[in-house]
Amino acid sequence: MPRSIMKRTVRAGMALLAFVVTGVAFTPGRTASPSIDPAQSAARPWPVVVHAQMARLGSIEFALRRAAGDSCEERSAAIGVRIDSLQAYPPGDRGAVRQLTGLGDLPQVVAVAPGSPAARAGVQAGDEIAAVNGESVSAIEARIDEPSLIADALEEAIADTRSDAPLVLELRRAGKPWQAQPEPMHLCAARFILKTGEGLVAYSGGTDVAISDKLVEFARNDDELAVFAAHELAHVLAKDGKTRSLRERRAMEDRADILGVELMRCAGYDPVRGMDIWRRYNARDLLRWFRDGTHRNVPDRIARMTAHLGSSPGSCPPPVPQLPASI
Repeated sequence: MPRSIMKRTVRAGMALLAFVVTGVAFTPGRTASPSIDPAQSAARPWPVVVHAQMARLGSIEFALRRAAGDSCEERSAAIGVRIDSLQAYPPGDRGAVRQLTGLGDLPQVVAVAPGSPAARAGVQAGDEIAAVNGESVSAIEARIDEPSLIADALEEAIADTRSDAPLVLELRRAGKPWQAQPEPMHLCAARFILKTGEGLVAYSGGTDVAISDKLVEFARNDDELAVFAAHELAHVLAKDGKTRSLRERRAMEDRADILGVELMRCAGYDPVRGMDIWRRYNARDLLRWFRDGTHRNVPDRIARMTAHLGSSPGSCPPPVPQLPASI
């Protein structure tokens, strides 16, 4: 569902996070993604859990953005990394975060998407970033309003790399400097943001897609998580925004359902397996009969998506369907 998203990642709201359950990062592929054992995840310290969530969401983001192909008008450079910084955490938490995650004085790569330009260039989780395209981390910190958002600023610097320009990362691995030159892919200009304290929700606004930590926790595998992520990315591709009527809003949601499962199919996820999350969500939603009419009920949505997958061979990248002319 399109809505306004605050420009803040999970790191800025970490003090609100008391307890999270999630799985480790998995590789999206042509085979079924592994299931997640919440009991094992619950035993891990929250900083480790958050990094696992960032890694998992980052892999799904890269796969879906790549699957969007020419369907997206706005593009940005992507190398498939997620970055974190010790400065993003409250001072009282930094000692524990440093010990549990290995974050140090420099921002650090916490996840590399499989098959991404960063992975091909040899970048690994744990690599510290000293400079991007010759601009040092300290110089980047000096020009941003909030130093705690240095990780976001580094990701934005990478995203702003021109298609005709190289990308050079000055890195540190186990204290030793080295240089990586990943060749960015210019993909759909969408950014997936992990949000805290918002229940089982996913929403989009502009080029941002927000996924709550509780939804990441609720998804038993990456196929399930990709159902929500792809639906919201579909809103971004279609440039959905304010509507004139309830009928138009429902048509947008219907379109996002269909385009979402097409994006999943092109990215190598299993939409049919993924829709199990909707069944579990519907079973626990005690207020489902009182929801507004912007969305069809869950059984109808599942039936429409399943019928579409069975009747359409699909094409990659998937085109953005037009809304009915009668609206």
